[in-house]
Amino acid sequence: MNEDHAFLDNLWAEYYASEKSQAASGDLLERFYQKLQRHIRLENLFLFPRFNQYLGFGDNDGPIPILIRDHRNILRLLARLEKVLNEGNYHDAHLISANFQKLMIKHRQRENEMGYPVYDSFIDLGEWKSYLEN
Repeated sequence: MNEDHAFLDNLWAEYYASEKSQAASGDLLERFYQKLQRHIRLENLFLFPRFNQYLGFGDNDGPIPILIRDHRNILRLLARLEKVLNEGNYHDAHLISANFQKLMIKHRQRENEMGYPVYDSFIDLGEWKSYLEN
């Protein structure tokens, strides 16, 4: 998952750097959005339930609800960015992009503090690979 995060971070950085040239940035944003949705689905549907099960948390206990809330906010903000870009409002798009970047940094910090140190304890490499390949 750390490799996937690094890939997403690089893709976002590429978009953010090209943001002022709307032709190139639209394709990058679409690619980022698709990869991010896949990543979030993997975490929400596979990783987080396994984490809760491993540590004995209920669905609304522990750190996972915070991370899921972050995911919702990330997707909402990205949808808002897409909307203002489609409207040609590049000033607001830049502001949203800056806020999105801050949200992603904070979310990554939370994941690194709350879950990622534990995940390798209960998910072996073969299982990871099978989920990542699907």
